[in-house]
Amino acid sequence: MTEKLLGCALAAAALLCVAGCASTTYNYPDTRTYADFAGAVLPQPTDNEIVTLTNAHGVAKVSVVGAHVFSYVPVGGGEVLFSVKEPDFTSPDFQHVGIPVVWPWFNMNGEPGTWIHGFARRMKWTVVEKAETADVSRLVLELVSDEATRKVWPYDFRLVCTVTLCDRLLVSLATWNTGSIPFEVTEGLHAFFRVSDVDAAVLRGLDGCVNDGLFSDRPDAEFHGDLRFHAGEGRVFTPGRGEYVLFDEGANRAICVAARGHRKLILWSIPEASCTGQFSGDDWKHFVCLEPAAIMRESAVMVLPGKRHELQMSVKAAALGEMGR
Repeated sequence: MTEKLLGCALAAAALLCVAGCASTTYNYPDTRTYADFAGAVLPQPTDNEIVTLTNAHGVAKVSVVGAHVFSYVPVGGGEVLFSVKEPDFTSPDFQHVGIPVVWPWFNMNGEPGTWIHGFARRMKWTVVEKAETADVSRLVLELVSDEATRKVWPYDFRLVCTVTLCDRLLVSLATWNTGSIPFEVTEGLHAFFRVSDVDAAVLRGLDGCVNDGLFSDRPDAEFHGDLRFHAGEGRVFTPGRGEYVLFDEGANRAICVAARGHRKLILWSIPEASCTGQFSGDDWKHFVCLEPAAIMRESAVMVLPGKRHELQMSVKAAALGEMGR
């Protein structure tokens, strides 16, 4: 029976390729993907809107394409989030800037030929609300399933990203299942932080977390103590309390991060002197990723019809002299 099903699948794939190639001269290497053949191509936004939130506590900037927070400057302090020099939010390429939204799949967990880290980051969201007072600013953006999204992910959903600027930066990603069948998502708030020197950055809050073993020879071992970063770091943890402090002595700053609704915590930095992709110059020295996420099928989040799931993250910067160490 398995062989029969496999034969049918291969025959169907062959018919699909014939249909896709009928009027095209074949030249190797063929750069086309599943999406090219199946017609599962989302329109890429050609315009964008930047929303700025400002109050007594600082400034935050958000790209409407991707619901992408790309700058957070607390009053009296410097930029907290990392950015490559020339980000382009209308590009289909993944942007190593601020806090990209990863949804509904992480990395390459989507269908063959689809994009890394899902389609939510590539779409123009709708601004539902913008409200500001002297102390609190809030932006609510919404993405709703339509014919285009169903071509690449056949479910009905409502996705809401809420960005709040108060004495800290709060980002919430809420997934509603508006259809009649359950679905699973892998997701993340792919936060990139700016540090003065990655080799001097120290992370606290991992006590009791399970080291899942990415780039490590000690899978399933509990971690204890502080983690000192270095260029080229890469780890995945099963989180504990979900409260972390990133010490940056060169900037006299601690970045306090709290997360809820995540199944994994991802830590990574780029190799020394890396100039690959969008990175250039000494970007490697100032880049740290600290990301609450659900990254693989075994850690996927199931959302039942009529229900919702929420991933939350807060970021607060404080001078080292303001906190005990």
